[in-house]
Amino acid sequence: MSKVNWDDHRKAFIEQKAQSGITVKEYCEHYGLPFNTARRELNGKALAAMRDQAGDHNHDHSSDHASDHQNDHTRKEDLIIRRNGRKVRHSAALEGVLEPRDDAAAQPGWKKKANASHAKKIINAGDQDSGRPKHIPKPRGEGKPFEEGHETKLVANRRGYPRPEDYEAALEVLGEGVEASAMTVLFDSLAHMDLLKRTTARAVELFELEADNLENGGKKDDNEGGGGPHPILKMTKLMIEVGYLVNDHATRVAAIASGTDKNRRDNEKHALTHNAGEVISRAYQLREEKDWDLLQTAEYIERHGIKLPESISKRLENELKNAEPPVDETGAVTEAQLDQDARKFREQQATSAAFVEARRAEVAALVDGSGFGDVQADGENRAGETAGEGNLIGNFDYMATAELYGDDDDIPPDIDVIPGEDEA
Repeated sequence: MSKVNWDDHRKAFIEQKAQSGITVKEYCEHYGLPFNTARRELNGKALAAMRDQAGDHNHDHSSDHASDHQNDHTRKEDLIIRRNGRKVRHSAALEGVLEPRDDAAAQPGWKKKANASHAKKIINAGDQDSGRPKHIPKPRGEGKPFEEGHETKLVANRRGYPRPEDYEAALEVLGEGVEASAMTVLFDSLAHMDLLKRTTARAVELFELEADNLENGGKKDDNEGGGGPHPILKMTKLMIEVGYLVNDHATRVAAIASGTDKNRRDNEKHALTHNAGEVISRAYQLREEKDWDLLQTAEYIERHGIKLPESISKRLENELKNAEPPVDETGAVTEAQLDQDARKFREQQATSAAFVEARRAEVAALVDGSGFGDVQADGENRAGETAGEGNLIGNFDYMATAELYGDDDDIPPDIDVIPGEDEA
């Protein structure tokens, strides 16, 4: 790229700006200059020069000193180079070589030629129609480019506003129906998500490659190096933005699926409601034909998935509340069985007295004859049985009883072994 003589451009820009009010953008488009560099070179320094021309032309010694200081600063700025996005000063030795001494003669290479090949020519004709860039004033007021909603200001992202053409396209999609519109949005969202995945994967590869090159000292052919934030930081910002977009896509897909499911359920309910009248009418006809009760009629309606009418529901509730529980008659006793049981009981009562006397005689004969009573078969009493009045009275040890139970007053009275003996 050929070197640009900014001093000549600065003078020409100051002259044309004072005459026609030309902007930096128009000047750059006419001469093919880089916009950012021209804005820095022309705006700052040219405006400062214009302010100096508009002010007092009788400069004192202090202003000359300031001008010399500005020129020195400009020469020092020319010695600053950029490497990896940062300003790096030349070494002191290089500055001594590049900066000419006051006593040194001017070198031929430092002479500026108007027709040099490395300097761009500037046409300074008398009028604007003979080669100078024309200044076209921007519209002011209504319809200016940066007005809210203008085509120039719209950005194709989620922060932009739709244009009339966008509304017309939306009306065409809605004309196909709500379900078709939802499917179109779902299709576009899934396609956009797939594109986002592929683009993100490729961007991550490039960031990783840039980070590797930065760690290894850069490529061999890369003399200037890259500028800006670190690749890892840029990749982190990218992943954050992608996360937001993926979340938006997932929310949109979930909303479409939920809306579709809700529409399906509403359609089913509408179909059931439409058939409810026919089912209820058919239930009343079958009730008259087959003599159904209210419960059977309600079961027929509910089997078809129809809600019971309020009249049938209340009547059925009252019938179930007032209904008596069924009686189990499987174990009931008849009158004939009661008469038969009564006759058997009376017969048993009539023969019970004779049965008791006969059984007592059998027991007495068994006890006395077999020796199971108090007297043995040979007439002797059994061992351990009482024999005589002395044994019946008993031989009690009152001293031992007193030791065990206390004083004489606490001794229990004598017990009659044979009841009724005192009375006899």
